[in-house]
Amino acid sequence: MPTYKARLKFVDSALLGDQDYTFNTYVVDGGLTADDAWERANEVAEALAGTVMPPNVVCTEVSIFNKDVVNGVQNRAVTIPGTRTVTGDALPAWNVAIIQGSASSGARVHTWHLRIGLTEDDVAGQVLVTAVNDAINALTVAWNLVPLIHDKDGAAITDWVQTDLVHMRQMGWHRRVRPGFKRGWVPV
Repeated sequence: MPTYKARLKFVDSALLGDQDYTFNTYVVDGGLTADDAWERANEVAEALAGTVMPPNVVCTEVSIFNKDVVNGVQNRAVTIPGTRTVTGDALPAWNVAIIQGSASSGARVHTWHLRIGLTEDDVAGQVLVTAVNDAINALTVAWNLVPLIHDKDGAAITDWVQTDLVHMRQMGWHRRVRPGFKRGWVPV
């Protein structure tokens, strides 16, 4: 079965500045067609929206990429709003939840930084509240119903671990390598 890189674009209207971000993973076509691979990527987006994303976060595009397959590059506009009920003021987007998954025991562990529209009421100190942890657990269960998330070699990710701590992940351009910046600023 061919493996496709999937990219889901999200817009968070509660954020100031960097409102756009993506979720990247791999999906397979289930032995059928590239359209089926896109449907699986869409199911990943629906699982994210239906479990961990609040209403102010909307999935706006689902894309798959595999240039070795006919019709293997598809970008389709969608509108999938989140459904998780939230209260409180929005936290900056660099506050993320982390989940890790592997295809089997002892296999390479893959890490995803989930920007799930965290608010002040979703966090107690440095720990995610129980409702958020339950939502993340529901997400991994949804991904395992029909194994949706795969590694780049096509192996299904089925063993999931989540942390209950809030983590920090800078937004897009802050992680980019720039001349003169090496683990902090060091003159070249």
